[in-house]
Amino acid sequence: MTEQNRVTTFLVIATLTGAFSGLLAYGIIGMDGLGNRPGWAWIFILEGLFSTLFGISAFFTLPQSPSHARFLTKMEKEYVISRLRQTGAISRDDNTDAFSWQEVRKAFTLPQ
Repeated sequence: MTEQNRVTTFLVIATLTGAFSGLLAYGIIGMDGLGNRPGWAWIFILEGLFSTLFGISAFFTLPQSPSHARFLTKMEKEYVISRLRQTGAISRDDNTDAFSWQEVRKAFTLPQ
């Protein structure tokens, strides 16, 4: 698929998503009064439920890194990892990229 086709496909899907989201919201508003909740609340509940379930499933189905991806060949894994290192997305040392609770704590205690 060429770059133009990728961009075109992305823009078409984004447009269709915008068109159908209004129809979906209109249908969900019809749930007004169900469970003693207003229709607008059902939009938030259903969208939040979908996002939560998608996030949980992604946690278990997505590979931890390109080196753990079962769908890539060994050559593809090496290529992806070398490109990530070249662009600085990952460090040259695997220990530097390891998960650290200390880094998580730092993120929540930044003075911003």
